[in-house]
Formats: sequence, structure tokens, C-alpha cells
Amino acid sequence: TARAPAHRPESATPMSAPRVVALVRDEPAARGFIARLHAAAPLAAVVVELSLTESAAHRLGRLFLQRGLPGFVGALLRRIDAAQQRPRGHNDVKELISPAAPRWPDGLPVHHTTDLHAPDVVGAIRVLAPDMIAIHGTRLLREPLLDLAPHVVNLHWGLAPHYRGVRCIEQALLARDVLNLGITLHRPSARIDGGAIYTQMRIALEVNDTAHRLALRHSQAGAEALGALVKRRAAGELLHPIAQHLDQGRLYRIADFTLAELQQLRRLERAGLHRLAPARPPLPLSTI
Repeated sequence: TARAPAHRPESATPMSAPRVVALVRDEPAARGFIARLHAAAPLAAVVVELSLTESAAHRLGRLFLQRGLPGFVGALLRRIDAAQQRPRGHNDVKELISPAAPRWPDGLPVHHTTDLHAPDVVGAIRVLAPDMIAIHGTRLLREPLLDLAPHVVNLHWGLAPHYRGVRCIEQALLARDVLNLGITLHRPSARIDGGAIYTQMRIALEVNDTAHRLALRHSQAGAEALGALVKRRAAGELLHPIAQHLDQGRLYRIADFTLAELQQLRRLERAGLHRLAPARPPLPLSTI
């Protein structure tokens, strides 16, 4: 027997302001995303997922126990790389996000939690009765959270199905696939980044781009695309996402982005990502 959805059925009747709730991770890219989305399509509320704190020493010790000396050395070198990149990363945030989004938009209800599936969080979202839930950067989500709105839309940094999973911007750069950098708005599913697609957008390289700067730009583009989607729903359009062909492309996991690839990426950044010759032509996009 099919399970009845927790949300109310959709109507093609235009609505003045669809209720949109955003679920995001507490990080600069998410703040820029929320600022742009709220300006384009005012949000009902934001739920911010906080990271569980773990000291650097504790994490390195845990990695040593789990992966031995190679894992420990690799993690240490990655932390050194992150520290070296931090000043430029701060400049990227200042350029693209601050002061427009120093924190969260004034007057917007913002709730913080370490568990988006906690009963009080699910209950609060259910009371809001959203028409759409927008997701960016959180851990993997599941029911009943995904049943609380007619449309649940995840922003993914990558053109699915060709780039699914993690570090998709970096993987596209390493493959010199620079004409296929972009974002996908899709419905979450049991397959990571494999849900039906609402829309996609290509992101062109700029002279000063690094992988980090590209990530911030992907978030901004995703906010604009999502705002346009909300406006289409407000006009009464019924949104029917397009199923992916998961026999195409690849699912990238954390282990696929090795230390050697990180070092190669830094060399490409120093030489100028905008100088990369495209490895293949633009792939077709899925857009409703």
C-alpha cells in the first residue's frame, strides 16, 4: 500500500507567496545562498545544521587509530593545506558574500540544531506547512523530513548525473571538464544526488577562480535558480522534475579525492584555472 504524503496536495492555482523553508549547514557559502534566495523569494524560516565539535588533536588521533600512519600524515597535510588557503578563502568570502550577508537576513526566523531529524525540528517544520523545502550542504536527509512539503529541492555543486557525490567541482577541474561546471537542483532520493532534476545551470570560469571561490559562486547561482523555481510555482505552474539516467556519469566519494589530486589541483589554481583547455564539449542539461 502506498504511503500517503504528509504534505497537502498541490494545486495549479497561483499563490501570492509560496512558503519556503531552507535547511542549511552553518558555513559562509550557506549564508550567501540564504541572502540571495531570501531576496529573490522571501523565506518562511531557516534551520541551520551545526557541526558536532571535535578538536584537531582528537580528530588526528582518531584518524591515526583508524587508518594508521599514512592516514594520519595525509590528514595532517590536508590541515596544513587548509591553513595555507585560509587567507585567500577569507578574501573570497569578503568579495562574494560580506558585507551583504554577514550572518542571516534581519527578521528571518532562524533555528539552530545539531540534528535536523530531531522530533522538535520536524514538528516545527510541519507546523509551517511549507510548499517547498530548500536544502544546501546538510548531511543526508531522510523521511519524515522529506515528506513535509510537495517539493523538496537540494542544491548540488555538480551537473548530475555526470558528477554526483562530493568534491564534484574539484573532480571536474582535475578532469579539465571546465565546460561542465555547474549546479543541479534535484529532489533527494535513496541514491546520493540521484533524485529527479528540477533544473541545472552551467558556471563559467572567471580569472580569479579557485575551487573555493567556485563553490561560493555555485551557491549564489543555485540561490538564483531556486528563486526562479519558487516564482514559477507562485505563478501556478506545477513542477514535475525529470528522472536521472544513473547509468551515466559517476558517484564520487571522499576517498576519490586523494592527497595527490589535492596537490595537483593547487598547481592548476596557481597556473590559472581559466587557462585550462576544455576536455570535452558542454553536456546536455536537464531543466523542466
